[in-house]
Amino acid sequence: MGDAGSMFIGLTIVWLLVDHTQGAEAAFRPITAVWLIGLPLMDMAAIMYRRAKKGQSVLRPDRQHLHNIFMRAGVSSRKALIAILCLGACYCAVGILGEIYQIPEYVMFWGFIAILVLYSYVIQNIWSVLRLFKRITKKNTVQTKA
Repeated sequence: MGDAGSMFIGLTIVWLLVDHTQGAEAAFRPITAVWLIGLPLMDMAAIMYRRAKKGQSVLRPDRQHLHNIFMRAGVSSRKALIAILCLGACYCAVGILGEIYQIPEYVMFWGFIAILVLYSYVIQNIWSVLRLFKRITKKNTVQTKA
């Protein structure tokens, strides 16, 4: 698809979300829109923060996005896609359930910020987190076989 196609799709999605959250006839609250695009938004924010922290341009391309991390960790492209889609669906579910149950916007906002901070921390320390995860799963596998 290329950069131009993905940017056009992103612009279209954001345009529709903004359009449907504004005005007297708004379909849903703005915080719901944030949760609906939560995963790509968090990935972008975490990458930009990490680049700024390193003194690099936040617009500089690199291979540090979530799908690149999955691939470098040895996950197949199909499994990486499934994992990212499931994670994105979880973010959407939080937003939709928050809208359905009318959870206060400030709770939804601060929940999003808390998960953003956690996501950024995990992504910045992903290789340590993966080593710990592998150690834990290996230990559980050994205990299950015994």
